[in-house]
Amino acid sequence: MQAASAKDQVKAAFGVWIKEQRTRRDLTQRQLAQAIGVTDPVVSRWEKGESLPREIEVMRGIARALNMPVLQVLVRTGYLSADEVGLPAEEPAPADPLIERVAGFVDGLEGEKAAKAREAIKSFVDTLETYQSE
Repeated sequence: MQAASAKDQVKAAFGVWIKEQRTRRDLTQRQLAQAIGVTDPVVSRWEKGESLPREIEVMRGIARALNMPVLQVLVRTGYLSADEVGLPAEEPAPADPLIERVAGFVDGLEGEKAAKAREAIKSFVDTLETYQSE
């Protein structure tokens, strides 16, 4: 049996990673695809290790949808190495999915809606801090 090529290994690793990121955020393939601006069969092919995103706009969409730096996506797709961009070899421990969802909602807002959402979150955090100090 023939060993997998380096590109096939990157595709497989990206597929595992993108699926982990999607499921960690409780997203369906369709929801992630819509957030990125691709179709759900494209996300399915990524998760199966059959293909990689090629366009920078798609990689930016992945970064926005997953609330992470685009450089991290470029590393995961094999276009850059972690050493080249100064990222740690290991990904940091995942944040709570609820917190990531809240951050995603706020990132998707603009203007007055964003300001109101941030104020609501600040008020909530202030309340939690009050409970913590009691």
